[in-house]
Amino acid sequence: CDNMLKTTEEAMVENAAQVKNVRANLRQNAKKNG
Repeated sequence: CDNMLKTTEEAMVENAAQVKNVRANLRQNAKKNG
């Protein structure tokens, strides 16, 4: 159970990092297109 919880936490952190990257990319694209 402990191991699974840690994996979920790591996955959440990874997802958060990916979302940050996607938002940064969208912002850069908006600057280019706008």
